[in-house]
Amino acid sequence: MVCVDVTALFALARATGIQRVVRAIIGEDSEFKLVAFDSALGGYRLLTQLPQAQKRDDSPRRRRIRNSVRFVSYLLWLVVGRLMAPISNTKIFQEMKRAAGRGYSRFLGEVTLPRGVSGPPIPLEAIDALWLLDIPKTTAHMEFLKRQVVESETILGLYVYDLIPVDSPELIDAPDRRTLVREYEAYLEIVVQADRVLCLSRYTLQRLIAYSESRGLELASAPMVVYPPMVQSMESARRREAERSTQISPLRIFGLAPLNRRKNLRVVLQAFRQLIRSGVDTELKLVVPVLSAVHFPTALLAVWVAIRHPNKVKLIGPVDYQTLVNLSHWADVVVVPSRSEGFGLPIVEALSAEKPVVASACTSFVELSEFLPIRLADPDDPAEWAEALLSADSDQVRPVNFSGVLTAPEDFRRLLLELSR
Repeated sequence: MVCVDVTALFALARATGIQRVVRAIIGEDSEFKLVAFDSALGGYRLLTQLPQAQKRDDSPRRRRIRNSVRFVSYLLWLVVGRLMAPISNTKIFQEMKRAAGRGYSRFLGEVTLPRGVSGPPIPLEAIDALWLLDIPKTTAHMEFLKRQVVESETILGLYVYDLIPVDSPELIDAPDRRTLVREYEAYLEIVVQADRVLCLSRYTLQRLIAYSESRGLELASAPMVVYPPMVQSMESARRREAERSTQISPLRIFGLAPLNRRKNLRVVLQAFRQLIRSGVDTELKLVVPVLSAVHFPTALLAVWVAIRHPNKVKLIGPVDYQTLVNLSHWADVVVVPSRSEGFGLPIVEALSAEKPVVASACTSFVELSEFLPIRLADPDDPAEWAEALLSADSDQVRPVNFSGVLTAPEDFRRLLLELSR
């Protein structure tokens, strides 16, 4: 029996990039058995289907109230995290953090998920191969994999996305950074011992090998690169020829990222200010997800720029797919200024809408630039970003062939089955 561990899909009522990758790989009519770890049971339960996220059936008024409460709660959590920084790596803080996550998912999330894992228990001996496509979210799950699965006859396969917590811990703004790094090191101990290891990109593979060598560890399995499937095409956001205006209009810039150090929206905000000071008519819209750690200098700069230019800058909270399509349609150029990424799904999604992309000249984005028409800029140079944004031309972005950097879901599933033998 070949199983896929989908425990992470119960973690939070919001669609992270990794969760969308997992759903795209598995598909609706999966050839795999789906399992999820139940901490109370201390083992796996067999699921009949993926946990389904249901959009809240809120009236406009209730949606506004929920959004307001979500924002206030987020600000409160940031303050609590800041005040509790001295004990942020203790068990008490970690329990508070998990409780806050459960409360968000139950009452404030844009969507709802099943409250717990249900289904018949399945003994480990009945599982011939187990694929873990996301990082374990609890210590109990991690320990079960490490103490029981690794030591069993079950073939264990993992899909590794990045090594950011151990490669670039200085980019983590969460107060419990040491705990996050320690948990990721525990996950990498499992990766090193796994029977099959797939990596999201060549960059991730290189970093994994470098990490294992630096620790004097030998990988039990030779890792291989398997690019992700397309998880959310923005093809419907393409502008038809009839919609392309010859009139002079503002340069419209769009980005989607938290206001933290790693996502590096600060350089975009600085470039925007340079463009405005130079007399360039520019508009900026940023979708800023909540429940993410914040780099306060970046957040303050974003708020100040939005206050200083209220008709040109909009900071937007969590949005649904249709709003994201509308924003992509609106944009002249999409920015992805991250300092560290394992791949770059926003780049692929923007190019599927035939939008020019400016991204940071670092990590996996350099690899993607070998296959895709993206403009790279120094993540620390606002002037270079301003120049790149000005030179972006949507007329030069035609339908892109993604075959070099994406894997068809059916091919991905076929590979998992082949590697499970």
